Amino acid sequence: MISIRIGAQERKWPGDGDEKWVHEQINGLRRDGQGVCVQITIQHAPINMILAAGSCPPACGGGRPFNREELQIFDIWQKLRLQDNSGFGPGQVVAFLKQVGHKS
Repeated sequence: MISIRIGAQERKWPGDGDEKWVHEQINGLRRDGQGVCVQITIQHAPINMILAAGSCPPACGGGRPFNREELQIFDIWQKLRLQDNSGFGPGQVVAFLKQVGHKS
């Protein structure tokens, strides 16, 4: 299962969280002068991870190293520069979700 939370709204991906929704949420928060926090949760054995981008509150780490599958997902996250806390766009988030959706 993959879910995406943008601000206070959460949706499943794919499903009720589509590309248009991602763009509307991120662009709407920015237009309103609010910080954007995107959290993506992936839970599909053996993957169990939460990735965050933007102005999310600090969280404590998972306490264990990534497994091989999680490392592949984190590599995609880094290649799309989502680990940078500023300047990411909704297109990068959608690209990540599409790529990860094929792996889980």
